[in-house]
Amino acid sequence: MKLLLDTHVLVWMLVGGRRLSRPAFHLITDPGNHVFETSNLPHIHRDPFDRILITQAIVEGMTLLTADDAILQYPGPILKA
Repeated sequence: MKLLLDTHVLVWMLVGGRRLSRPAFHLITDPGNHVFETSNLPHIHRDPFDRILITQAIVEGMTLLTADDAILQYPGPILKA
């Protein structure tokens, strides 16, 4: 199952997940999800939304087209637009 998390859900998860329902907690912690894969990226770029795009491109096998020089420093399927 693919999940799209609202910001507060991500924050709740990062502080221990106590505010999440049991089903939500289990969905998020399922090893098949890549919600926390951004933590495996090198810290080249600090924009969290760009880091999510990079992670999605890597995990989903998509090519990310960008003109952002910071994003272009990452390894993976990223090409200059």
